[in-house]
Amino acid sequence: MRYLKACDRGRIKAVAIIGLICIIFATLGNSVLFKPELVRNLPSRISEAETEFDLRIKRQFPLGSSERELIQILTSQGFTVTNSNSYAVFKTFNFACRLNWVVKWKTNDSNQLTKIEGKYNTVCL
Repeated sequence: MRYLKACDRGRIKAVAIIGLICIIFATLGNSVLFKPELVRNLPSRISEAETEFDLRIKRQFPLGSSERELIQILTSQGFTVTNSNSYAVFKTFNFACRLNWVVKWKTNDSNQLTKIEGKYNTVCL
């Protein structure tokens, strides 16, 4: 009983490795694996990341663009659009913080964009 059989040791190692992988994915979640194209490879400093994110949003969706197209693209990239359809957010998580990538917009009577901005904020413990 003092020594585990080689087969049992192998199973214990496999379970430990799978457990470690699960912990890593649960901790990092979609922040590593599923970032939308609009938020990939941004600077690490929050102020610089927000400025670049806002520029990307404005280039991708210039004023006069269709709100329907905006919603379609943001949804396809994993953003959640609110019921009011003037706000979308993509959330990522790390050990102690929630990171929010937010797109806010306004439209005219023809559902064309008249104002749009991208924001980035964090909520930490």
